[in-house]
Amino acid sequence: MAHEKRITWLGGLVAVVLAVGWFYVYVVRGGQIFTHKTRIAVLTKDSPFFNQVAEGINGAVAKYFPTGCELRFFYGKGTDKILYQTMIEEAFMDKPDLIIPIGVSFSQLCVATAQKRKLAIPIVFAGPGEPLELGLISSLNIRPEPVTGVSLSAINYLEPAKLLLACKPLLKNILIPYFPGASAGMLEKVAQDLQLFFAEYGVSATVLPIYVAGEAKEMIMPFISKVDTIMCLEGDTISEVNDLLTKLCNQYHVTLFAKDLECVQGGAALGFGVQASAIGEKVMEYASCILNGKKAPGALPVYFVDGIRKLALNKQGASLQGVIVDQRLLSLVDEVY
Repeated sequence: MAHEKRITWLGGLVAVVLAVGWFYVYVVRGGQIFTHKTRIAVLTKDSPFFNQVAEGINGAVAKYFPTGCELRFFYGKGTDKILYQTMIEEAFMDKPDLIIPIGVSFSQLCVATAQKRKLAIPIVFAGPGEPLELGLISSLNIRPEPVTGVSLSAINYLEPAKLLLACKPLLKNILIPYFPGASAGMLEKVAQDLQLFFAEYGVSATVLPIYVAGEAKEMIMPFISKVDTIMCLEGDTISEVNDLLTKLCNQYHVTLFAKDLECVQGGAALGFGVQASAIGEKVMEYASCILNGKKAPGALPVYFVDGIRKLALNKQGASLQGVIVDQRLLSLVDEVY
């Protein structure tokens, strides 16, 4: 009898412990132990455009994942695709619920890796302006592969060139430095086309391919005293040397026409760039449709973001870099810092 009472007492104690445990899990911890927490990998780098997209992604978590979402950022450096590939392999090994590659190179390598390894992890790319031409998807609408994304509408590079001419009518000599490995190698032709465009307006344009960021100063110095403007191209990784360009342009009174608004805030006299955080927010909306709404990535059409490019002016930078700030110029710009 005593043995039976001991068993009954122990059974009751176990039941109480289990009850308290369940109460802790569902009331105190909100059921976290038994609830799968969404995990998203973001492939990015420390660069103005990438940082703005990442800012939009971070800012949209509470809106689209109110019960929580774990973001893990994988950072690439430079333009070395071997290092990029290693980072992407690490991201896939982490087995996230979804991957967000930012920019052309990360998106291409991410999609290629998933196809090669026959992985079904959903991919939502952020930024590439021509996803069909870049081989990221087989169709802009419905497609079999688990890939979709948010694209920045492709830029007409003549637009910033025309704005530069309007902002600086006395433009005579311009330097166009760029990294050939950026934007899937498309910038070489862009730079050459701009060279021909400026020639039509009597402006001498020199294109300067730079292969290693650490050599940028050495390569730019022979030209800095011979030009009155340096123009950077959207889609380039030239923002890695923004501080160097700003310092040189201030020193030699050369106008820096930047490719992003963050560089203008940092001292470039002028710039034409995007508010890329809008891309990041839309990406998270798509991620929610896939992970919360259970929609197939291939059923979501690629979303094109437009109307977020702005012409910006930095008054202090302009005074140091030979730009006359008058009412005519102020009427052209969208943002003034």
